[in-house]
Amino acid sequence: MLGAIFGDIVGAPYEFDENNIKTTDFPLFSDRSVFTDDTVMTAAVAKALMDSYGADDEVILNSLTMQMRAMGRTYPGRGYGGMFQAWLLVDGAEAYNSFGNGSAMRVAAAGWLYRTLEETLHAAELTALPTHNHPEGIKGAQAVAAAIFLSRLHLEKDDIRAYLARTFGYDLNRTLKEIRPDYHMDETCQGSVPEAIIAFLEGKGFVDVIRKAVSIGGDSDTIAAMAGAIAEAYYGIPEQMEKEALSRLTPELQRIVADFRRFYLDHSGPPLPGWETSVYLDPDDLLKDLKTLEFAISDFYVRSGSGKTEPSVVLDELKELLKKEAVALITVQPPSQAMKYSTSSDAVQVQCIHDSEGRLLLPVFTSKSQVSSSAPDLYYMTDSLENILGSGAQAPDIHGVIINPFGQNFLLDKTTLRLLLQQYEMDR
Repeated sequence: MLGAIFGDIVGAPYEFDENNIKTTDFPLFSDRSVFTDDTVMTAAVAKALMDSYGADDEVILNSLTMQMRAMGRTYPGRGYGGMFQAWLLVDGAEAYNSFGNGSAMRVAAAGWLYRTLEETLHAAELTALPTHNHPEGIKGAQAVAAAIFLSRLHLEKDDIRAYLARTFGYDLNRTLKEIRPDYHMDETCQGSVPEAIIAFLEGKGFVDVIRKAVSIGGDSDTIAAMAGAIAEAYYGIPEQMEKEALSRLTPELQRIVADFRRFYLDHSGPPLPGWETSVYLDPDDLLKDLKTLEFAISDFYVRSGSGKTEPSVVLDELKELLKKEAVALITVQPPSQAMKYSTSSDAVQVQCIHDSEGRLLLPVFTSKSQVSSSAPDLYYMTDSLENILGSGAQAPDIHGVIINPFGQNFLLDKTTLRLLLQQYEMDR
């Protein structure tokens, strides 16, 4: 959880629109680099989850409520929001349906302590409920905790992005370059959690993630806390950076960080198998849209049999699928165990085939059955249809792309591919 604390401290001097710095070139630490409410509540949640580890939900919720109030009262004036401040000071105050990013900035411990994705998501929800029981508040906490859990596995970032976007509905295809110019103070989960995740996805190391998060602007300490929590799980923290952050904490907060590390080693451990089905969907679930392509190819053959050749029926359907950002299957060389779950086409060798004239074709499949019916031993993976067609159009040794080569197939030579992609770009 020190990654969240580090981000909070580094981002603190640049919080609020008037202090924002829209660049990654800034000093990490100054005399204004102090911990805020983000750190206090991150420590409170960590302590509560340790104290109630293995207990039922009611005990965990009581522990969270007690520790957040106790820590908040111990460290007053650290930048708490108005509604949260009132909740802190009134024993028995109920959750106030907040969708602020306070739920997401304090959740780091939940991303570390549990060994399954389901437990992680449940624990993250519990950490939000005492105050941030709005669906967006819960979703923000779960998204950050899930990102931490998956980062502990060191998955490909594209796989982490895809899972988070699919599960939580966040637009994670934006870039920081697009976000920065118009971004301003937004303390909601929906207005800051996706930006923090994007900073992590674009970052090239722990410190680089922090710099990118702060450079977004707005609620910079909280964005950096969320991004830092994820980045720690993925990259770790350089030793000197750890020492610098710890030196800016009180002895009590330092002790909680140390206790949490020991607790993790004694009670938790690496994630258990079972997360794969959540992260990597069955290809058939992703390929449902391609049924229309199969119908278009069948229609093409019917028209060809009657003396009418209408390739446009297939090409039009391909353009529609490109607009939908559809994926398809490609066959690959047997992957190593380390790459078993990779969805990056750059990490594997694509299997091509030769036609009767010896020309090299890139095969693409609309379903698992199209692959396995005639070649059960082939390995396959999903890739975007745009990537596949683009590869066929650009690769110098490839004559074209063939759809479902073992069944009712359709060939697109390089000229047709280029025209199709040009028309798609013009229409986009």
